[in-house]
Amino acid sequence: MAVLLPILVATSHLLLAADRVPQLDVTPSCRAAEVAAVMPNRNEETCARSEKEARAKLEQEWNQFTAQQQGHCVRLSALGRVISNC
Repeated sequence: MAVLLPILVATSHLLLAADRVPQLDVTPSCRAAEVAAVMPNRNEETCARSEKEARAKLEQEWNQFTAQQQGHCVRLSALGRVISNC
């Protein structure tokens, strides 16, 4: 039983974290998008606004995802990856 305790604690932490939409720092990627100038009129400000709108939509739809999907999203965000499928 003592061996399972760390696993249970870690799992419960992930489930609790999945109750909230992950918060990502998009500043570095938005700065890079502006420097790369991949899209016309795509500067750091428009990028940040777009990311904020995407997060607001995700917040509205968050409860429609399964706990497994939410957990996957939270784990990816903890790695610092850009989330495109959650």
